Amino acid sequence: MIAFRYLLVFILPTMLAVALEVATSSMRIEAFHEAVKTIDLTFSKDAEIKKQALESIGTGEGTKLSTKLDRFFAAAVPLGCMVLALAIPMQAKPKRIIDFLTILFCGFCVAFWLIGFYRMEWFEFGLCLLLGMALAAVTLLVRTRLINTSSQYQSNQTL
Repeated sequence: MIAFRYLLVFILPTMLAVALEVATSSMRIEAFHEAVKTIDLTFSKDAEIKKQALESIGTGEGTKLSTKLDRFFAAAVPLGCMVLALAIPMQAKPKRIIDFLTILFCGFCVAFWLIGFYRMEWFEFGLCLLLGMALAAVTLLVRTRLINTSSQYQSNQTL
């Protein structure tokens, strides 16, 4: 059973990356068309259109969808770490929890290497993953604390 959980924690980040890739394909196509349109306008022979296009690039108006996708994928990594940390058994000893978190970390690195997370660079991905690992550890601590508090409350009720 534990070997299955290790495998699950390792494979789920890749499945998350595939799901995000498929789910955002139409948005990525729209972002590409938005960028092409903005680039076309910057090469316009009309000075006024060119000026407006360059201003839209400077203010981010010409790449709104691309920016949203960047933020979405940057948020998906830490949130994915938090959710996938819940697959770690509650009865696991500290060494086993560290092993699970290490496998989760490696799983996300493999997912990034195989699929990628939109246009993230390794450095940005690493920062998001470190944040995700910290949030996963906090999630595990909070879950343990809530379960202990709940069991203490139930034992006090029976007395």
